[in-house]
Amino acid sequence: MLGRLIVSVRDLESFDANSAGLLPGNHADEPWRLSVIASPACDLTSLDGDLERIEAFNERHDDASRGLCAIDAVELRAESSGEIDAALDLIPGEFAVFIEMPIHGDPRGMIAALAGTNGAAKVRTGGPSVEHFPTPVELAQFIWSCAMADTPFKATAGLHHPFRHDSVTVPGAKEFGFLNVFIGAALARHERIDEKNLELLLADESRDSFAFEDGRIAWRGRGLSVDDIASARAEFALSYGSCSVEEPIEDLKAAGLLL
Repeated sequence: MLGRLIVSVRDLESFDANSAGLLPGNHADEPWRLSVIASPACDLTSLDGDLERIEAFNERHDDASRGLCAIDAVELRAESSGEIDAALDLIPGEFAVFIEMPIHGDPRGMIAALAGTNGAAKVRTGGPSVEHFPTPVELAQFIWSCAMADTPFKATAGLHHPFRHDSVTVPGAKEFGFLNVFIGAALARHERIDEKNLELLLADESRDSFAFEDGRIAWRGRGLSVDDIASARAEFALSYGSCSVEEPIEDLKAAGLLL
C-alpha cells in the first residue's frame, strides 16, 4: 500500500544511516522508491542544488552493495504558473513532479500549467490549525479543475480516516475522508458528477450515502465500475500522503470494507 516513502532532501543522509541493512541488496529485488521534498520553486538555486544531491543519491544506491533505492519523484511548492514553468524546465523529465499549490484562491491557472507535462498537482487538505483545512468548496474546485484540465493530483495531510468527520487533533476543524476524496475524484474524472455535487460529496459525513458492492462503488446512486476506479487511480487521483499506514487500514476494517 506504500507507493513511495516521502523524505525531505535535507534528511537524505539520515535516511541513509537509518536504512542501512534494510534496503534490498540484490538486483532481482525491487528497489525502495522515494519521493523527495525539495526547495520551493521560487528558490531555483537551492532547487538546482537539491537535484544534484538527488542525482548523487541515485548513483550511490544503484550499487546493490549499498542497498537498492531510487528517488523517482520530486515534490515542491509553487505560488504561480511562472514558478511551475521554471521548475519543470529545471527538473529532468524522468522524475514524476508534484507541485503543491495554494487553493484558497483560484487554482485553475496553475493546474493548467501542469497539463501535458510530467508534473501533477498536490493539495494540502489539513494541518496544525483550522485555517490549514480547505473548505469543501475549495477542494471541489481544485479536484474539478484538475479533471477538466486532465491534470493528475495527489493529496496530503488530514486524510487519516475514510469518511469526513470532526478532527480529534484540531478543535473546530473537519477532516476530509480519503474515500470522499477518491470517490469524488473518480466521479469527476468520468463526468458522473458536477462541481456542486462534488462539493456535497466531499462534505458528506454519512457512511450510508456510499454503496460498496461487487464490481461497483456509488455515492447517492452515482456509480463507478471497477474499470472506472482503476483508471482514475492510475491516471488521475494518484495517491495521498499519510503519517500512518495502519490507521487507514484499521478504519476500513472497522467499516467492513477491508477483510
